[in-house]
This record gives sequence, C-alpha cells and structure tokens, in this order.
Amino acid sequence: MTKPELAYFAGIIDGEGSIAISKSGGRYDARLYVVNTRPELIKWIKDRFGGLSYIRPDKNGKWRTRYQWAMALNPKNGILLEQLIPFLVIKGGHAKNALLFIKTMKGRGVRVTEEIKAEREKLYIANKELTNNFPTFND
Repeated sequence: MTKPELAYFAGIIDGEGSIAISKSGGRYDARLYVVNTRPELIKWIKDRFGGLSYIRPDKNGKWRTRYQWAMALNPKNGILLEQLIPFLVIKGGHAKNALLFIKTMKGRGVRVTEEIKAEREKLYIANKELTNNFPTFND
C-alpha cells in the first residue's frame, strides 16, 4: 500500500467512516466501517484493503442508496490501523483504542478472562466518549 493511498483512505475514514468497538450480549468486537453513496469508492476500498461490502437501499424513498464497506478488526489486520494512524486527523484516538482492543484478542477458543472483559469494557467506554466529545467549531 502506498503512502498516498493510506493517506486518502485515512481521510475517507475521518469523514465517512467509523472505527467502532461494539458490545452485544456481553461480547465485544471491533470493526472499521465506511458508508457512502458512491459505489466506486466502496469498490476502491475493498479492492485495496479487503473486507466486505454491502448495498443498503433506501426503504422510504427519501434517500439515495448507501454502500457500506466493513472489516472486522483482529490481530491479523491490525497492521492496517497502525499504518493509518499517522494520517488520521479526527479518529486517531479511535484507532489507538481499537489497537489496544486487538491486543486483548488471544485467538479462537481461548477463554476470555474477567480481566480481559474489564479491559474491553474500558476501551468500549473510551471509544464512546471520543465519539460523543468531538470538538465543535465553537470550541
């Protein structure tokens, strides 16, 4: 991956993407998302970085069709986040939290200890706080 491609992708993530740590039913995961109304952008991302793409048609006829790219974050693809961090202007903190989250992943079938669950909860809350406390133009 070239530096210009990584810088461009970081800009897309800052503007159109999300670096999320989610919790459902006591389980946590981390994902990287981009949603846009231009299918060629999603194809560009998928062609270079892998992941999955989806079409999200508008159900009420008021909005354009959305195209989504997603990647589950894990130790295998965490290197991508490391490469993006220098170029992220807005979501660098999210990326750093996601990297710390990835370090709690020990592989399939490995029991998740209470200590790891507590660390994941801490990172989940920290990511939510980053999202909810973005500075505004008045700050």
